[in-house]
Amino acid sequence: GLRLDEAAAEYARARELDPQLASARRALADLRRATGKPEEALTLYREQLAADPGDKPARAGVVLSLLDLGRKEEAEREMEAALKDDASNIALLVGASYWHAAQGDPKRAEELALQAIKIEPRHVWAHIARARALVAQKRSLEAELVLRFAHQFGNFPTLDYELASALAASGLYEQAAEALARAFKIKDGQLETRLGGRVPAHAPDFLELLAPERRAGIFQPTPADTAGNARVLKGLLAFTDALGAVGGPAPDATALASAQSDFLSGEDPMRVFRQLYVANRLLARGVELGTVFELADAAGSGVDAGLDEPVVTVAAMADELRDAHVRAVATGTILPLGVVPRVMLANILRGRIEDLKGWALFNQNKGPEALVHLKRALSVLPEQSAWWRTAQWHTGAVLEATGNREEALGAYLKAYNPAAPNPVQRAIIEALYRRVRGSLEGLDEKIGSAPSVSTNAGTTTPPTDALPQEKPQPPATDQPQTEEQKPAEEKPPGE
Repeated sequence: GLRLDEAAAEYARARELDPQLASARRALADLRRATGKPEEALTLYREQLAADPGDKPARAGVVLSLLDLGRKEEAEREMEAALKDDASNIALLVGASYWHAAQGDPKRAEELALQAIKIEPRHVWAHIARARALVAQKRSLEAELVLRFAHQFGNFPTLDYELASALAASGLYEQAAEALARAFKIKDGQLETRLGGRVPAHAPDFLELLAPERRAGIFQPTPADTAGNARVLKGLLAFTDALGAVGGPAPDATALASAQSDFLSGEDPMRVFRQLYVANRLLARGVELGTVFELADAAGSGVDAGLDEPVVTVAAMADELRDAHVRAVATGTILPLGVVPRVMLANILRGRIEDLKGWALFNQNKGPEALVHLKRALSVLPEQSAWWRTAQWHTGAVLEATGNREEALGAYLKAYNPAAPNPVQRAIIEALYRRVRGSLEGLDEKIGSAPSVSTNAGTTTPPTDALPQEKPQPPATDQPQTEEQKPAEEKPPGE
């Protein structure tokens, strides 16, 4: 039931009734360690080992208690001896892996997690520890693959949260929001979920909310997460909830502002991508247009730092790579990417920023100012790319609205992609073409024949050959792929 304090009290009472009851002694030691009392836990583990030297969980508990007490050298000696006697002590490997991840030693954490996974590929917390280590090493796409694999063997809120955290670390905020929405809700500023899939719980932040699953599952008192990351993810969930769907009721301005404050908190290099994500979503919803301009303008100062991130290609093209990401998830592979030159990525980001600013201004009836930013966007965006076509279309809309029909038609024609016919765009072009030229004569020669059937009603085209082609990557070789390893029945985190 994840009522750990009450459980500890009952085990303590059992020990009073029978001081030699081994199961109560070890369980009480685990709970003492889980609740941040390593000294008491160590004493109980030592008593247990005196009675049963072969108790593997107790040997693991000794090592982990020593680590929590800061007696690292002694802990390493105990660990070496324990693994020498039994290299398959899974409780020790997983616990030590997570401990190192929480203490900022990701390489050691990954090493121990891989040893644990080799012994037991279905141990969900081993995968969680490994994923945390990978994210800390800026390998968040690999972490996502690890966590999706782990979902075959367990389904509880911490796993959804960890997946969302890995996705957000790659700049895939839309997918991260979807992962969070599967297990969490926000009500009156409180996060709500069902721990272990069955126990209702609520708390003001993710660290407090999910602590019982970690403490019951691997008896770890300290999370491998940070308060800053937890705040960002709460902000993402709150922002998605407050913004609502296009066409729905107008969002609450106060709720939006609070959510944005959390989601955009911190000064990390990924902040520029969070700013662009919020600006894009607000603009698509048609709200907070002044904020859209401010966010896009502020994002400009973070471009250089964002370009240094290993996931910059994914983060810069998150929306355009969505379909490729879906295919990668379906096949159990890492999102395939080509090598995009830094200067091209810089131009894409700076061009997107100017396009956002221009379109936000136009939607505030500031056509002349909008054109200035849209022309800047077109001057840096890669020609024929999705972003260039979008900026051309926006330029055409502004020119048409300000009475420059001939120039507007030219921009529309450049924006239209004959390789991906769009009936909505086509209809707009035809209407303006008739007004400017008097008929549709010659239009097909410019943009191809009108599509007979199409379900594509958007105005944004996919990336073109102006960008490097995707190079598929094989599945990670250290993930079990054999038929013998069937998904186990889902269990609560402590089992």
